[in-house]
Amino acid sequence: MPFTNAKVPTQQVVRPYVSLKEIPEFIEEGMAHSTDPEACELQLSMGLFLGLRSGEIRFAKVMNIDFDKQTFAPDLTKTRQTRSIYIPGFLIQKVKAFIGDRNLKPNDYLFRRPGKNDPVGPGFLREVVQKAAQKIRKPALTPHRMRTSFATLHAIAGTPIRVIQQMLGHKCIQTTLIYIQDVPELNQIAQARLEALVGFGNFAGAGVHNLKPWHVEVGALLGNLAPEVQGDPILSAAPLLEMMNSLHGEIKRVETALASIREKATE
Repeated sequence: MPFTNAKVPTQQVVRPYVSLKEIPEFIEEGMAHSTDPEACELQLSMGLFLGLRSGEIRFAKVMNIDFDKQTFAPDLTKTRQTRSIYIPGFLIQKVKAFIGDRNLKPNDYLFRRPGKNDPVGPGFLREVVQKAAQKIRKPALTPHRMRTSFATLHAIAGTPIRVIQQMLGHKCIQTTLIYIQDVPELNQIAQARLEALVGFGNFAGAGVHNLKPWHVEVGALLGNLAPEVQGDPILSAAPLLEMMNSLHGEIKRVETALASIREKATE
């Protein structure tokens, strides 16, 4: 070729997402602008905590939920691949209550047009998300960006990237990496977890404490779960840390005792 290719500079696209501290306000604002607040709360929760595409929420049926295994398996996927997503305990309770209140049968759509068994229209979440996005000052948010929130929150929680990829239903792991946004505390949280895992330190003072007020608020919104996790934002690690620190102390005492025995034996 008589010419060389030049790489065109590109700007990295920042995908807006709902952060942990914004979840309560986002869901409450969405419900306030919905004609069916109960359905809207469940739709937004499924987007944020199951990482579903808007079409997968729209066409969700009762039969897609396995209550014994506590999983959701969407019928229609963008990649035409089947996948099964574990439903968190707080969300499975909301789903059961919703189905019971509306007397839905296995073949019924979860979210239907009034008086029909047809699924809601393709724009069922668009206006609600736009209103909620303005409230949290992220006007570029779309229903699909709830998947970005799901991926980023899982990254903060320490979920392996392969697991996030599987839950999102991506063929390529590079696609999953695009969904995970930069979080300033992420490196600090990751290192704090590693330090705790090997028996030293704890999560307090490792940047994680900045999430605590948000976590309490989110827990209250999702069913007053905050007391169960004892104020820690991602998981209750205090008992584990206490046990590990105790074992570490016992090992040190045993080592000291053995060293003393060796000294006496050589005298």
